[in-house]
Amino acid sequence: MNGKQIDREEMIAFGKKMSEQYKFLYIEDLLDENDWAGYRKAMKEIEKTILIGDDFIVTNEQRLRRAYEEHAIGGFIFKPNQVGTITESLRTHAFAKSHGMITVPSQRGGGVIDDVVMDLCLALQVPAVKNSAPRSGERIYACNALYRAADENPRAKMFDFSSLQKFCE
Repeated sequence: MNGKQIDREEMIAFGKKMSEQYKFLYIEDLLDENDWAGYRKAMKEIEKTILIGDDFIVTNEQRLRRAYEEHAIGGFIFKPNQVGTITESLRTHAFAKSHGMITVPSQRGGGVIDDVVMDLCLALQVPAVKNSAPRSGERIYACNALYRAADENPRAKMFDFSSLQKFCE
């Protein structure tokens, strides 16, 4: 960070400082993907945001179960291509949902137009989606797919994040 190697303690302290300074809904992959002890420690120290795993969980139900049991994170990035099948991804989401964890689907940058992940965002009624800046065709398509779905469903509304927010006004 800033040209120097930092250790787990410094990264946790940085995540804590940032979450106290800015109103993040979540911080993703704060630590190394195999740093189970570090994630447990971070969950105890960082109180104003949700810690979620991308490479830490890789949409794998067994890793998510372990993370839940060890109080290592509060959610995960949902990528069907990480684990292999949509069925496995849906099982991982079902576990997260039934245990009060959040699922944040991620549309793949450089992926294909008409990616099924946007359809799954709607079907699973997730609170957020990770899409990055709309700078390429697949990302613009993904944003437009969500806008079209909202336009076609008069009952569609923005998710109320108040139940997930850990930061205070």
